[in-house]
Amino acid sequence: MSGACQPFVIATGITSPGSVAVDSSGVYWTSESDAVVSTLPFGSTTPVNLASSETDALELAVAGGVAYFTDFYGPANGPGSVNSVSTGGGTASVIAPSQWFATGIAVGGGYVFWTDGADSTHDANSGTVFRATLTGANPTALASKQNYPAYMAVDTNNLYWGNSYGTGPTDTIVQVAIGGGTPNTIATGQYGPAGIVVDLTSVYWANYGSGTGVERTASVVKVTIGGGTATTLLSGISGAAWMALDGSTLFFTTYDQTTHAYALLSMPTGGGTPATLATGAYMPGGLAVNATSVYWSDASSIGSILQLAR
Repeated sequence: MSGACQPFVIATGITSPGSVAVDSSGVYWTSESDAVVSTLPFGSTTPVNLASSETDALELAVAGGVAYFTDFYGPANGPGSVNSVSTGGGTASVIAPSQWFATGIAVGGGYVFWTDGADSTHDANSGTVFRATLTGANPTALASKQNYPAYMAVDTNNLYWGNSYGTGPTDTIVQVAIGGGTPNTIATGQYGPAGIVVDLTSVYWANYGSGTGVERTASVVKVTIGGGTATTLLSGISGAAWMALDGSTLFFTTYDQTTHAYALLSMPTGGGTPATLATGAYMPGGLAVNATSVYWSDASSIGSILQLAR
């Protein structure tokens, strides 16, 4: 799976490819419409389906030889679930059943974390952020009454997520200790935060904005862990969403809802002029990076996973 400095397709024919992850063994992705979690092991050209979900495999995190994923909906658009499956294949396990709008997922510190965007009323401010052991034991609500919590990131001490109601620049970034405690809002005035990542000093995220190309309300923002004045690293872009971090380099996607074109970009964590790494004709669905390559999904009519050598 090595190549020149041009993106190339490593898997195709995927219906609505979503989240992407990578570890030392291979690349992983979800397919929302096919409701599967798949992998392409390094050194192979044949993707393998690891697990089938109930309806709508959405977000994905891979750690310790296990793929953890959220199932946004259950049968008949009922409650979804949080699940896990070995990256080597086998039977999937349900970690947390009966989750409404299970979206973001992260793994760290011996726990799996996820966001349940709302309760059965589907009302704003009814979302919950959960923690459980890696087998699903001792599920604990770390934060409740959240406004559609979605994407998240974790480090050795804290969990971070965005409350993403997305009707205007009124969303927030929230932090809580992974052991529990009082949630701390570390940034306000955001607009559809997604693609959250963290390093030793700062939290970074992409604001999707209004989603229309002419308004260009998307941005890339950072704030110091613990809170402070948020710094806008890049603005005047459209549909910033997926984000990955490697060392001092941010990778992120933009998407123009008017033209349906997307771009994959990179920039230093300290800010600067972004570099365009690749462009595409339809909406990106996920992004991951390792030391050698960037991987992302293209949710066009022939849905694909692409790789770009760094």
